[in-house]
Formats: sequence, C-alpha cells, structure tokens
Amino acid sequence: MKRMIVIVLLLFAANCAAKAFDNQRKGVVFGAGLAFTPYSTVSPYYGQDRKGIGLGGHVLLGYGFTSRDLIVAEVNGSYCQSSEGLGPEKYHASQGFYGISWYHYYGRVEKSLFTVFGVGYYAFKVQYLERDKRGNALLLGIGYEFGRHVQCGVYYAAGETGERSPYVSHRQLNLMVSSIAF
Repeated sequence: MKRMIVIVLLLFAANCAAKAFDNQRKGVVFGAGLAFTPYSTVSPYYGQDRKGIGLGGHVLLGYGFTSRDLIVAEVNGSYCQSSEGLGPEKYHASQGFYGISWYHYYGRVEKSLFTVFGVGYYAFKVQYLERDKRGNALLLGIGYEFGRHVQCGVYYAAGETGERSPYVSHRQLNLMVSSIAF
C-alpha cells in the first residue's frame, strides 16, 4: 500500500512539473545566478566603514501568480575580502539577504524590464567570529530579461545585524547574470 501511494504521488508530481514549466512565468519558478560584487560594506556601530569586493550569487524558488508577477523565496549574497580589517587584519566575510521577494516584469516573456522588492533578514559571517549575526533586511533590484530564461540585473541589499547594541549595518551591490526556469 505504501509503495502504491509513493508511486501515485511521484506520478502526480511529475504531471505538475510538466505543466508548470510551460515557458510562461505563471506557475512554479526557480533560478540561480552568479554575480560580481563591486561594493560590499560593513559599518560597525563604532564608526568607520569596511569595504570590499568579491563574488556573489542568488538562488530563488517560488510561484508566478500572473505572467508578470512572481513571489519567491530568495537568497542573494556575496563573499568578499575587505580592504581593511575589523581589527588589525583584512578579513573574509559572507553576507546576504534571505527573504521573500516580488519580481515584476513589465513586458512579455523574453524581452522585458523587471524590478525586484524583497523583505527578510540579513546574515553576516566573518571568518574569525564564532557565531553568525542576523537582522532585518531589504532587497531592491532592476534588470532586463534578454532571453526566455536569461536575465541580467543589479541588486542592492541592505540590513543590520547584531543585538540592539552593538549592531552592524551592511550594504552590498551585486551585478548578476541569472537563469530562471518557468
């Protein structure tokens, strides 16, 4: 009986997947991208900004409610080396946005301007700190879909991490090339 239930569920999932990926944005969507991060800043509560450059990326999974509107769970982050240290040395840090984003496309599939707005939390990890830091975050983006599943965009994420005090503010800019399956 269990085997029969598993088979029925697998067939149902395969049928849904076949219908979902019909080259229209409406339905299940997922995607991933790689980025160059020319601007990544960590601003400790005690003043001076620490800037770095690095590589980034994003992963998303969600649903298109119309052919122009997607709601997705998204991770958009970067891994950078600072130009200065938080202490006496330079450091490597990963930081990024984790949350729910709304993608709005202004045209038909394949050639369309799009905007992104997301809310969630910001995570920050420095190579020599013992624990992750998290806080509220915002994601803004704009881009252009060049082909049916290829788009380029500029994503700006900002947030704060830590307890009430000390806290750290973060900003990053990702120049992204991504592929979205729908």
